[in-house]
Amino acid sequence: MKKNVHILYGQFGYAFSAGMHSFGETLKPKGFNVQYWNYWQHREAALAIAITPKQDKNAVAGFSLGGNACAWIANDPALNNKEVLDLVVAYDPTVNGPSLADYPISMKVKRAICYRQMGYVLTSFFAGRGYLRRSPLGPEIETYRFTADHLVVPYMQSLHEKTLKALEEM
Repeated sequence: MKKNVHILYGQFGYAFSAGMHSFGETLKPKGFNVQYWNYWQHREAALAIAITPKQDKNAVAGFSLGGNACAWIANDPALNNKEVLDLVVAYDPTVNGPSLADYPISMKVKRAICYRQMGYVLTSFFAGRGYLRRSPLGPEIETYRFTADHLVVPYMQSLHEKTLKALEEM
């Protein structure tokens, strides 16, 4: 059994999401299979997840629009309404993308975590502050609220520690 982690960068890719990439690199020595995607490659990520063997574990984690893309993946028809996502982690999804109310986390997902930055500090005035929604049969969303600049979020070790713990538990 493999533990696959799909990390989705936010707008401007690696340049603004380097902290997510660094986190992904720390997972590889721990035995996780890590793949990186830009947020606009959510369809390709969903297709990659859809073809994994049933015994594999699959997680998606994304920052900003990459966090929104995690919800898009959870709703992708390629997943055929199967419970195939063991973990969804959205790092400060943005209010500037398609409404997350249109992409509720459904029963395809076993566990969902949302790190929601609540302030209007520097770049947070323009981005972030979004949150995952659940469908009636979806899992409860574990939401952690805090205040920080939006562009600092992918570097926050306290969030990565929570995510690592969740990944190890799947």
